[in-house]
Amino acid sequence: MKNKGLVKTFFFILLLALSAKAFQSHTPSQDSKYGTLYFPLPNGRLAFMSADCLITDSKCPEPKSTWFPVRASQWTTLSWSPDGTKAFVVVAGNKSDSIGVEEDDELFLLNPKTYSLKSLILMSYINDASWSPDGKWLAVAGVKEGHDAATTDVQIALSEIFIISPDGKSIVNLTDGLHGMKLHLSWLDQDTILFEVDDYPNGCGTYSFDIHEKTWVSLLEKPDCYTFPQPSPDGKLIAYGGVKGDNDNELFMMNSDGTDKTLLAELDTLSVRPVWSPNQEWIRLDTIDKRINSSIFIIFPDGTGLQNVYQSENFARVAWAPINESYLLISEFDQGSVSKLLGIKIPDGKVRILSIFDENHPPHWVSWRPPLSTISNP
Repeated sequence: MKNKGLVKTFFFILLLALSAKAFQSHTPSQDSKYGTLYFPLPNGRLAFMSADCLITDSKCPEPKSTWFPVRASQWTTLSWSPDGTKAFVVVAGNKSDSIGVEEDDELFLLNPKTYSLKSLILMSYINDASWSPDGKWLAVAGVKEGHDAATTDVQIALSEIFIISPDGKSIVNLTDGLHGMKLHLSWLDQDTILFEVDDYPNGCGTYSFDIHEKTWVSLLEKPDCYTFPQPSPDGKLIAYGGVKGDNDNELFMMNSDGTDKTLLAELDTLSVRPVWSPNQEWIRLDTIDKRINSSIFIIFPDGTGLQNVYQSENFARVAWAPINESYLLISEFDQGSVSKLLGIKIPDGKVRILSIFDENHPPHWVSWRPPLSTISNP
């Protein structure tokens, strides 16, 4: 009997040890020469791995992860500040009627040195967020706390844009009085926000907004929405999409003041979302084709060099990795099967599988940050 008790105790201790090992948190090592890739896992875990394999063509390491004490909800966004010293994280609350409660969305600040999260703001719904070029402000679009934001009508009626300082001490409502859902936030410069407004059924518009003067300028008014305007890294140009009569799409360019609108390309797709490369050499076009496949194109800013570098029947999220300014990172999600993290060299389109995940741990997005050795203490 005594031996049986000892055996039970041994196996219990072994189980605890294995559980502790399985759920231990890690932090990225300091020796990643080309930075680190980050992607979310369920239940508040954030996975990461060295980006060195993108350059060396060696086998990528197995991802490690760290755990954060946040609600078991979806991490919808992680975006690094321009200098890489901090990141914001958007955690989406559960909006399902099945639980009888509508949870708020929450914006956090992530400290990469301590891997701690600081809550900046709770909102009924967060539509988008974006760092200012100098990293001094976060622009956030959504519906204030205390409203039922589950419907599009509420978001159109109550959507606002706030700017928040990274320490959370200053929160300013910029667009009180400008009706419509605010979408697709970005910055033309450290003082000027660019965004789109969906004011259905009255049409849509693209605006620039001076955060100090609190004045906006209409740059583009169209009956169709979701043009996804995005400024070039130097803030002088804006690329945007447009719908052609039979649901084909077009890519346009205009100056940051709304002048000189120019057609760059026509695409046989249902949507087109332009995203500039960090060195301004390429524009990436994230599209959905008419078979509801994900397709990624690249094009030069003058409208030449259009090429399709990726196509898949699976849902995909894409990010630039400014390692030699030549990589796209793609998290490809196949419902009910394996999911993949891919790397694509630009412009040759060579695809590499960086990591594979099972159906229970799909990465819904991926982000890149510079090497830790290049980042000073926050």
